[in-house]
Amino acid sequence: MKQLITKKEHSDALLKVEELILLDPDTGTADASQIIDLSNLIEEYEANVFEFEEADPVETIEFVMEQNDLSQRDLVAYIGSKSKVSEILSRKRTLTLPMIRALTKGLDIPAEILIRKPKPNPGDERAFEFDTALILEIIKRKWVKGSKKDWEQHPETIISELLSPIGGETSLAGLMLRTSKHIRAARQMNDQALGLWIARILSIANQTESPEFDLSAINRTTFMGDIARISANQYGPLMAIEALLDVGIIVVVESHLPKTYLDGATLIRGKENPIIGLTLRFDRLDNFWFTLMHELAHLFWHSETGVSEFIDDLESPDGKNEIEREADSIAAESLIPSVSWDNSIVKDNKMPAAAKVLAQELGIHPSIVAGAVRKRFNYYKHAGMNKMVGPGLVRQLFPDVVWAG
Repeated sequence: MKQLITKKEHSDALLKVEELILLDPDTGTADASQIIDLSNLIEEYEANVFEFEEADPVETIEFVMEQNDLSQRDLVAYIGSKSKVSEILSRKRTLTLPMIRALTKGLDIPAEILIRKPKPNPGDERAFEFDTALILEIIKRKWVKGSKKDWEQHPETIISELLSPIGGETSLAGLMLRTSKHIRAARQMNDQALGLWIARILSIANQTESPEFDLSAINRTTFMGDIARISANQYGPLMAIEALLDVGIIVVVESHLPKTYLDGATLIRGKENPIIGLTLRFDRLDNFWFTLMHELAHLFWHSETGVSEFIDDLESPDGKNEIEREADSIAAESLIPSVSWDNSIVKDNKMPAAAKVLAQELGIHPSIVAGAVRKRFNYYKHAGMNKMVGPGLVRQLFPDVVWAG
């Protein structure tokens, strides 16, 4: 048999193999031998197309359309509108994550091809399609060097500076595709904003000197309780971050971008140092400590679930998500053991004085107990308890961060 050269020959060979397989020929027959011969030719063709050449997303979509006799109208279900389909195929618009997910699920196009940067049209100077408002925001925050004028004239320079430490735009797209599988959110998050924030966290972490991750140290049953007791100090958040760095856990504090509604994230990177990102979206001590413990719970107890990124909006109810419910439970237990809570007077006396007594017994900051009282009893209208959660006492410890407006 001759080598497959064209897409039609490849398609015909696939159809023929399917027909022969349905016949279920006996070993050694002519049909069985033809299946083997055709399979070898198909494998050789696909290796040439998809391995030795960088398969282009647009060309791959066009190939699938040709093989399945699909029109541009048929792609509307996956891409969103006729105009968007036209812009994708003419390379005037890049695929978004929802589009990639839909095409992968609906047309069985490998995601690793769709996330690649498509070949630019001749003379196309603007290769990036990031939201200008987001780029201006990261320029304002000094995440990158440059100005609005630089962005307008050389958009690729601004993006490359932010993304190059993590492997560029393709690496970001792959990361976002994985991340999208485990997002706890009460509202739809903006994919681009979330991706740029994660890129920022990774960039800072990659520049942070840290010892090798010490799994044995964090596996101590008292470890999270020891971190919780650091809260009693005025500079507890800074001291906790330093204590975690000592065992190889990098904590990065960086304000969330618009339309992400983030509290924290955990990035587990195999043999590399794990990363916890905190946004301090709510500037309260109780929120800082619960978020930190929640992310540590993901790291300690859920790293073997196969999920490597956890993105958390803790305003979102955990619903039926067992992993998130467990992380919430572990965080709460690490801060205030259930035995201590059950034996305390704060169960029946929801006043600041009672909360302070329990906090002193546990050696933790009173804000943590106050936060637990407010949450467990839906007790958000008591002025004394609201003041006790430590509003305005966290962000001031991180003066270099530009906070979201």
